[in-house]
Amino acid sequence: MIDIHSHILPCLDDGAQSVEQSLRMFRIAANEGITEIIATPHCYGHKKSATPQRIQESVVQMQKELQQENIRIRLYVGNEIYYRYGVEEELEKGNIYTLAGSRYVLVEFHPGEDYPYILRGLNNLSCYGYSPILAHVERYENLFAKKGRVEELKNTGVQMQINASSIVAKGFGNTYRSRAFSLIKSQIADYVATDAHSDRHRAPFMQACETLLQKKVGHEYTQKLLAGNAEHIVACSTKMNT
Repeated sequence: MIDIHSHILPCLDDGAQSVEQSLRMFRIAANEGITEIIATPHCYGHKKSATPQRIQESVVQMQKELQQENIRIRLYVGNEIYYRYGVEEELEKGNIYTLAGSRYVLVEFHPGEDYPYILRGLNNLSCYGYSPILAHVERYENLFAKKGRVEELKNTGVQMQINASSIVAKGFGNTYRSRAFSLIKSQIADYVATDAHSDRHRAPFMQACETLLQKKVGHEYTQKLLAGNAEHIVACSTKMNT
């Protein structure tokens, strides 16, 4: 499995708070069957965020730690971008990371954000040549307030990421689970990721989610959600390093 959304790097945001906690998260991820992770520290406009240099240094450091601990996971750089106007120019300058050096960007909004703002922001990113992936799509109230909005975004080329915890309904309630399954059953969802923040209640669990997906939608679509679609993203990083 490939996890495209994770706050697993230590001391960069509200995710892992130490190298030791980060390593515990990596061990859980490996035991769950995750072999590749795109690290996506939060990138906010209204408060200080980790610089690309610091993220890169952390990825290099943790990759060495993983090798020493014999944890077989490959790491890639990324960001979870809190959308605001002007973020496109920051991406162009290299001040924010895309996912694994690709043109895919992981984007989040406030859960109560107005739908027109979400639509306009994602369209702006597309106009700059980026492929937006809407993070934890099941959280946006106004996206589900009117029928057809999710489909409208999909038709503009936006891809959808769902949190594994929403599918198994651990900690986020039945509303998120219902929305997640509606997107999965209609095959609108593109990725399932952990959005892991710790080694406890928000750990990088994926196995229970995989088992449930296999039962509900079968092997082929499950494979696309957990690895197949993400392979196109990490392939860009592989090409950059060959």
